[in-house]
Amino acid sequence: MVQFNGKDSTLAKASCYINAGFLKTGYTVLKLVPDQLLLHGESWDLNASNYILADSTGLLFSDFNFSSGNQKISINGIAGKDTTAKLSAVFTDFEASQFNDILSVYDVQIGGVTNGSAQIVSVLGKPAMNANLKVKSLLWFTDTLGDAEVNSIWNSRENKIKVDAIVTHGGDKNISISGSYIFKEKGRRT
Repeated sequence: MVQFNGKDSTLAKASCYINAGFLKTGYTVLKLVPDQLLLHGESWDLNASNYILADSTGLLFSDFNFSSGNQKISINGIAGKDTTAKLSAVFTDFEASQFNDILSVYDVQIGGVTNGSAQIVSVLGKPAMNANLKVKSLLWFTDTLGDAEVNSIWNSRENKIKVDAIVTHGGDKNISISGSYIFKEKGRRT
């Protein structure tokens, strides 16, 4: 059994068994069988048909669908080094404050109901992310900022991410972010 505990184990805890199989093709198949999944004091379920297929190029996640009531997080795809390796996360009515016990090590508190998707390319290499997320009643510490929409697109040719984000409160746009961030290799300047 593998166990993880958050800062407060009554709020964040995971314990699961890992069933492993070795295929003649060289792949390793891992299946998580949860004993207990607890996030922000709420019990979560993991789809019983989940599995991870591992080889020297990366990990394939299949049917990693977590749910608690109407909240859902789905993780599927490939975590690898090259740009064809894409890992997707889909959020449905996910209350972001669920992560606060984990984020407490960074002295951060967030909140809001999150819907949308994010895709990470080349997780084990040079990661890049595309996202289309909406957060209703975005909370930063104890301040409700409003409803947020975040869209980001990775441009691999130019090695940059374009981000467009707005936060509205009471119908008024009170935060707007639009621009690009260019990634450079460490130590390289232009």
